[in-house]
Amino acid sequence: MGAFVKHKFKKGFCLDEERIRKINDIIIKRIKEIDDTLKPIYNIHRGDGFSYNTSDIQDIINEENLESSLVTRIDVSFKKNKEIEFQLDFTKNENYIFIEGEDRDFVHLLFSDLKNYLSIEVNTIRKFSNKTRSLFMLTPFFFMIYTLYLFSREKQDLPQIQGVLDSQDINIKLNYLIQTQSNESINSFYGAFIAFFIISFLIIFGEEKFIEFYRYLYPCNIFLFGKEIEKYKNIEKLRDKLVFGIVTLLIGIIAGYVVLQIT
Repeated sequence: MGAFVKHKFKKGFCLDEERIRKINDIIIKRIKEIDDTLKPIYNIHRGDGFSYNTSDIQDIINEENLESSLVTRIDVSFKKNKEIEFQLDFTKNENYIFIEGEDRDFVHLLFSDLKNYLSIEVNTIRKFSNKTRSLFMLTPFFFMIYTLYLFSREKQDLPQIQGVLDSQDINIKLNYLIQTQSNESINSFYGAFIAFFIISFLIIFGEEKFIEFYRYLYPCNIFLFGKEIEKYKNIEKLRDKLVFGIVTLLIGIIAGYVVLQIT
């Protein structure tokens, strides 16, 4: 009784020299258990329409991977009559593994070895899914809720402030502090109101640009060979600078808010 397994990986992959060598080692180690002469064949597809087969992974590592001839797909396969058929596909859109054979133990052991390694070391990049896009589109509604909260809080504070102002026991300094707090609340409301419309406008009219920029900063399904190595390093540097800038800005805003509340 034979066995058949197929698995499609949900996360994106990053394939470089170290990872392709490890994948090759895992496959060859298991192949030797059934046939010493059998070797995995790598089918490489490029953006310029050229494709070729090789059993030497050094050919893949030596790829220049220029903008005009980017690696777009790598298929790994081997077959022995009707005894065993194996295929591991890496494309810009998906990544899956397929094994069918008469030896159930061999099929499941090879599948387990590869799936575990790929899941932990290769397929680790989260994609910008429809779920993520939905959460992004809900951002204006969160701001709207916050704006309504500030407005309702302002409505609740006005009678209390008026009561304090009418009181005979309040000194001038306290009146000033209360009035200042009221002004800050009004400013917070209008600030949130303006932010709501600005963010809504950017999301409605700039969604595609934002997604495009996000995918540039966080690419998935990457063939990290040749020129793409330096390009990816530059993206990482840009990403680190942006994250540092955003964190610094948020810390500044929070610190400024805390200082205003204290003083």
